Amino acid sequence: MLSELEASPFGQLFDAIPPGCDGNTIRALLSAWIGQGMPLPNIADKNPKALRLEATVEEEEFHPTGIALGYGAVH
Repeated sequence: MLSELEASPFGQLFDAIPPGCDGNTIRALLSAWIGQGMPLPNIADKNPKALRLEATVEEEEFHPTGIALGYGAVH
């Protein structure tokens, strides 16, 4: 699965190091996630409000997952 993504136009991004990931590359993060069976977070509220990219720090800290989904508003 990962090799198919690496061969795609997104492949060059796998060596990037995203903020907040303890210096791990995207390749290392994806490999670890796939190796663990691609688990999704257990969310108590099965329909949480989306955490937007422009959310405040307080909204992020108290969000059930703390993970922003999507790419912001689509117009």
